[in-house]
Amino acid sequence: MSDRTKTYDDVMNEAINAIAVLDDDMRQRLYEAEKENDRATDEWLAEWAADYAEEHEDDDDPEGDGWDLAQQTPEWEEVCKEVFSEIAEAYGVGEELLGHAVALLNNSNGWALVEQRRIELGLVTVN
Repeated sequence: MSDRTKTYDDVMNEAINAIAVLDDDMRQRLYEAEKENDRATDEWLAEWAADYAEEHEDDDDPEGDGWDLAQQTPEWEEVCKEVFSEIAEAYGVGEELLGHAVALLNNSNGWALVEQRRIELGLVTVN
C-alpha cells in the first residue's frame, strides 16, 4: 500500500506501533518536538493571518479567513517542511518519527493509545 492510499486508521496504527516501542526519553523528546512543531507552524499562520487581516478589514472574519488561506499558499508547504526538519534535528528524533507524532497528536486519544499498546506489548505493567 502506498503512502497516498493509507487510511486514517493505517496511519494511526503505524504511528502507535512506531512510538510504543521507543524508550521513555525518546518518547518525551518526540512529544516535545511535536508540540514545538505545532507552536512554530501556528506562529507562522498567526503572523500571515494578521497581515491578511490588516489588508482585508472589510471581511467578516479576516483573521479566520487568513488562517485558512495561509494553508493554501505555496509558502505554507515550504515553511512546514523547513520547520519540521529543523525541529526533528534539534530534538534528535528523526523526521519519520516526528511525522508519526504529528499524526498521533491529531487524535485526542493518541498518547493514550500508545500507552495502551505498550501495555499490550508487555512494556508497561499495570497494577
